[in-house]
Amino acid sequence: MKNKLEIARKYINLPEKFDKGNILLVGPPWKKVTYLDTKVKAATLNYPSLSLPTIATPLLQQGYNVKILDLDLYDSPYFVLQKTLNEFDPFLVGITCSTPFFKEAVKIAEITKQHNKNITTVIGGPHSTTYPEEFLNKLHVQEAEPYKI
Repeated sequence: MKNKLEIARKYINLPEKFDKGNILLVGPPWKKVTYLDTKVKAATLNYPSLSLPTIATPLLQQGYNVKILDLDLYDSPYFVLQKTLNEFDPFLVGITCSTPFFKEAVKIAEITKQHNKNITTVIGGPHSTTYPEEFLNKLHVQEAEPYKI
C-alpha cells in the first residue's frame, strides 16, 4: 500500500527531503462553537476547507515539512493543539480565520505563543484581511506586516 507522500508525488513535484523546518497550518474548531451551539444549524458545513491544503502545497514543494491540523475533528481540540505543538515543534503556525471563528483563532494564537513565544504566528483568511487592526489589538501585537496573496 502506498503512503500519502508517494500518492502526492504522482500529482505534484515534491523534493526528496523536507529539511527547511516544520510549519503547522491550523483550522479552528468552528462547527460546535459557531453553529451547533446556536440557532444557525443550517449553516454548518459538512466538508473540509481547501484553504490550508492550497497553502501547504507550495510550501511542501519548497522543502518545508507541513502538517495540517483541523481542530474541528477533535473532541478536545486545544489539548490536541498543545500535543501537536510539543511533538511537531513548528517554527511557524498559520491559522485560518473567518469572522464566525475569530475568537477561536485568537485562542489558537495565544496557546501557540504560550507554548513558545518565538514561533512566528500568521493569521490569514477573510476576517484578518478585512479587519487586521482587530487582530493586532486583541493579540497585543507589537509589529505586523499586512500581506495579500
